Amino acid sequence: MALVSILAVAAVFAIGASKKIPIHLGILAIAVAAALSKVSGYDNKEIIALFPTTLFLRLMGTMLVFSVAKINGCFELLARKLTSRLGTKVKLMPFILFFVGILIMSGGGAVYAPMALMVSIGITLAKEVGGNPLLYGIAGAYGTTIGAYLPVGSFCLTVCSTAEAGGITVNPWSVFIAGCVGYLIAVSVVYILLGGYKAESHSDYKASGNLVFTAKHYLTFIAVIAMFVIVMFGSLDLAFVSIICSVILIFIGCANGNEAVKNVSLSTIMMVCGMSMLITFCQHAGGFELVSNALSSIINKYTAGPVMSLLASIMSLFTVASLAAQAVIPMIPGVVANVADVNAAGTVLAAAVGAAATCIGPLSLGGAFISTSIGQTFGEDMAAGLFSKQMGIAIIEMFVLAIVALTGIFNLIV
Repeated sequence: MALVSILAVAAVFAIGASKKIPIHLGILAIAVAAALSKVSGYDNKEIIALFPTTLFLRLMGTMLVFSVAKINGCFELLARKLTSRLGTKVKLMPFILFFVGILIMSGGGAVYAPMALMVSIGITLAKEVGGNPLLYGIAGAYGTTIGAYLPVGSFCLTVCSTAEAGGITVNPWSVFIAGCVGYLIAVSVVYILLGGYKAESHSDYKASGNLVFTAKHYLTFIAVIAMFVIVMFGSLDLAFVSIICSVILIFIGCANGNEAVKNVSLSTIMMVCGMSMLITFCQHAGGFELVSNALSSIINKYTAGPVMSLLASIMSLFTVASLAAQAVIPMIPGVVANVADVNAAGTVLAAAVGAAATCIGPLSLGGAFISTSIGQTFGEDMAAGLFSKQMGIAIIEMFVLAIVALTGIFNLIV
């Protein structure tokens, strides 16, 4: 069953990468996990116990908070104010978009809506100030991605939960710090490759519309900060704190409650939780131990991090980063057990950082946002012409972050 389980994970990924089979990846994973569990002799209670209830509630709660913020526009307004103030600094704009992307994701929740927003803002700015649209889109996408590495971010929750299931404890803040280090380097590389330093400050950018914060915005900011403080220094779980904060914000009129619930991405939650269920079964069946033993024969304490980073990046070319992380991180406990002196938490960080390297490729969701926005802003011909360059940059970034892992810096961050 160990080999069957790992082949099942690979098959689900392959089907998910195929555009010809219209099935939700999370639901497919749940069905496969349930079928394999039943064949393995699990009873109904044991099968249901495979579903990650804690992760489901944490994702739902943080997405609900972010949904409230999205409805009243507090993070979007903050992003527009910052880009309006700093828009004349064209040479620095990619880095500004990167940091604003982190900021806009500071409320937690699913990364897709804010990523689409930052990519759209970035590529619109590129047209207005004469910047490179691919560079600006990648900077915004990477920024929102790293925002999801924050302790309340969906990606960080997934990484830590997956690592804990394998007996590895990872500090959530170390995930964020590792992401910032890795992707500052990644953004700098693409900045040089696409000539961001050649841009000339010849145009002023001024955001349109009302840029004044209201009481709703300030109350939302306070709630998000309070959520951070309570989770980091209190004893309550993020799931309950985020839901309570959301309810309070809705009651005081910061957003319409029904609309906020509708904006919670059940599709994203089920995708992450469904794959988590299948991966948990694979762990129980010994599938990841099988792969770990194979990897252990070809890696050492120096190459464990880079290899895991590369594996996660390759998977992420065709799927989302969280699923790539969920597939690779369970292999790490076996590698740690079989290879001397491998830093478990540092290797988890390497895999977590590598998982998002190729999210800007044209076959991934983030890359699709970039190519779509370029097509809408500059024309479909330009978007089609940038396909190969976009894929090439994604592959370059995959190796860049593997090299960062090879330096051993993630072992120091833990």
